Amino acid sequence: MEIPAGAKLDINFFLPEGIRDSEKEKKSSEGLRNYFTYTVKKLAAKKHVQFRNIALYGIFGGGLLFLAYLLQSLLERKYLLNILPEGLFIGGWVLFWEIFSIVFFKLRDITRRIRVYRRLRDSRINHLYLG
Repeated sequence: MEIPAGAKLDINFFLPEGIRDSEKEKKSSEGLRNYFTYTVKKLAAKKHVQFRNIALYGIFGGGLLFLAYLLQSLLERKYLLNILPEGLFIGGWVLFWEIFSIVFFKLRDITRRIRVYRRLRDSRINHLYLG
């Protein structure tokens, strides 16, 4: 069963009573929060790179398609010269497909992971002792 998105999380560590140490509890809790914060920042940077890639692929893909269209209209209908515009058309559409792949798959996954790590970062950390 999945935990609802709006529910608060608790991270519980069950430890033997003989090793109780409030200083270590504080350090381990702080270390976990730092790890989750670092991971969120790292994923946000990855998301930024994907946005930059979208812009670059759009510019280069559009440029390739435009160049292919120009070459197609300027070049004579010789077999070997027709290969160049066709290759540029394919390259342009491949770059546009990569944009769709980033938008609909990669960014969605990165955003979901950021949400999970933020949720873990904001959770309550408990050290419970058994014994």
